[in-house]
Amino acid sequence: MRITRPPIAGLQYLIMNPESLLNGQITTAAQIAWLWSYDGQDFTYDPDGDTIINKSLGGINASDILGYLDGGIGFVTQFSTPAQYEMTYQVEDSRGAKSSITKFIINVEPTDGHARPTCVVKTSSRELRTNQMLLINYADSKDSNGQAISDVSGIVITEEGVHENIFNYVVEIDGKKQISLTEAYIKFPIEGTYEVRLSTKDSQGAWSNWVSFQVVVSGTGEVILSDVETISNSQTGSVNPIPEGSSSRWVDYDKSTRMADTYDSPEYVYENVTSRMPVNGITGYYLGSDFTISGYAKYSDGTPRANVTVYVTMPIGARQFQLNLTTDANGYFTHHTAYEEYFTLLGYETVSRGNMGESTGTAFFGQLDEMAYITTTEMTISCQNAAAYTKTIMATTGYHTKQLGDGWEYKKRSDGSWFWLDTK
Repeated sequence: MRITRPPIAGLQYLIMNPESLLNGQITTAAQIAWLWSYDGQDFTYDPDGDTIINKSLGGINASDILGYLDGGIGFVTQFSTPAQYEMTYQVEDSRGAKSSITKFIINVEPTDGHARPTCVVKTSSRELRTNQMLLINYADSKDSNGQAISDVSGIVITEEGVHENIFNYVVEIDGKKQISLTEAYIKFPIEGTYEVRLSTKDSQGAWSNWVSFQVVVSGTGEVILSDVETISNSQTGSVNPIPEGSSSRWVDYDKSTRMADTYDSPEYVYENVTSRMPVNGITGYYLGSDFTISGYAKYSDGTPRANVTVYVTMPIGARQFQLNLTTDANGYFTHHTAYEEYFTLLGYETVSRGNMGESTGTAFFGQLDEMAYITTTEMTISCQNAAAYTKTIMATTGYHTKQLGDGWEYKKRSDGSWFWLDTK
């Protein structure tokens, strides 16, 4: 049984116009002859004697190839842009066997002698999770005169050797790619080891050498929500939102409505429908409508889960309170919701604090001149595949002022005193 050996991809090169060199360096004026055979010697060949049927070049543009040499012994290149090139060469024989890839690093300098720019790269990390955001900073890159760069180019090389434009990996926020002349944010959706290359351009059109670094991307694993807090900003956040000594009281709204049709004394009704304890089975942690939510999303090993959406949901009657928060580089998320935003998220027009939301008829608390309607619900905070955080909440369904049982309004006189106005 014959064992097929792969072909050999060999090239020799020479400068056809040596006068184009500047201090021994290749310039944009140089014409380079690349030879796969010369004077009867084959640099590219198949050790089994099979025919070479395909020769492939990579890393350069078709416009960089001036043409082919007489006798089919090679080709000629001339690079019009000062830069660092990595030319690859691979061949295939008639049995379908392919050679190893041969690489050539070609530094092409400007003909006027000015130095190409220098690319300086800093990264936020070299070990990531899938879809974790990576910051690449190249703000310290300068041209030969110390001036800022005018453009940047990047390549991402996968484990399989596929070369892709870095733009395909740049993070997009609100329809805008997060890349500039000083930094870029990228992420990798699939785990693996990637090589990232960057080059910067000066104002005269010359590009720097490529700067390469490796990024190892591992699977997401288990995400955990930790240190989650829901903090009421207007109350103590206890089960009973009415502190000791407060003039506020719990009010049985349904009972006050029934009594308002029978009794003419609002003070009597108020005394009989209010108490120091929650009514109608209202339980849970009082959050109100002015509160802060915060916490962390992390992997089980403690690594922050950056740039991931945290969902906050809470049904309020037939409506739904919902927030979508994004974690920062430390996996931290936080949001303060004031009462205007709270009711806006529930779909109400918030013209004034005196009349917002719905009078649910469940229960409410407050003073005679301001009431807050309350219902029991459950807040859920979730993120990716993390176990959801849930908490029983006393949530606000509405704010209303100066009313009791839909029968009286609590009005203020010109002298500053208050009185009940019968609106029945």
